Amino acid sequence: MQGTADPTVEPHWTRSFVGLVCSEHETLQYVEFKGVKHLDIAEKSLPVVTAWIQDRFAGKKAPDNCPG
Repeated sequence: MQGTADPTVEPHWTRSFVGLVCSEHETLQYVEFKGVKHLDIAEKSLPVVTAWIQDRFAGKKAPDNCPG
């Protein structure tokens, strides 16, 4: 989860890390929240994070949105 307006953890750093993880063929779901800042990302991403956790407990395969 990354807010695109985060001045603390700048989005380009997270995107760079995502690229590295994806290049290693790891499973990764990366979601950006347009206009969201650092202190707001936890609240704004809560529905997505909650659904992700519930799906893991339900035995569903983790989603992967790495290209390729």
